[in-house]
Amino acid sequence: MSPEQVSGQQVDRRSDIFSLGVILYEMTTGARPFGGKGNTLASVFNDIIRITPPEPYIVSSIVTKKLSGVIMKALQKEPEKRFQTGRNWRTR
Repeated sequence: MSPEQVSGQQVDRRSDIFSLGVILYEMTTGARPFGGKGNTLASVFNDIIRITPPEPYIVSSIVTKKLSGVIMKALQKEPEKRFQTGRNWRTR
């Protein structure tokens, strides 16, 4: 769930982009970006709203900085800071 979904706010396609970022994070690092094994749902929701996970390239040496940047942009807390559509997944 995206931060706006956890908070009960209106969601749009950018919420799906956040969810894709979560999947990419776990696929590339083997670790969950929010909440760890054995955490309660409440603690996972808290992490989604308040915690920024470590960049994927720090967690896994096989992740490039460029891919890490794409994943972290998808995981931005504010929807305006994420990719706005699935078409513009470019980094600077």
